[in-house]
Amino acid sequence: DILVPIGWGIFTLALHDWYEPPVEISSRSFKIGATVAIPKFGEWVDINQELPDKKWWEPLID
Repeated sequence: DILVPIGWGIFTLALHDWYEPPVEISSRSFKIGATVAIPKFGEWVDINQELPDKKWWEPLID
């Protein structure tokens, strides 16, 4: 099973910073040993190919 979060960070709909969802999902999935793929905005994910595993959002956080 692979968790691929979608629909976050593109629009301001919440009071938290845009990067909080990938930070939380990445941290929590690591703790429970879940496989997570967090693509860049607009990036396609093919679960039969190599999954994105870089924390691309980290350099963008102040």
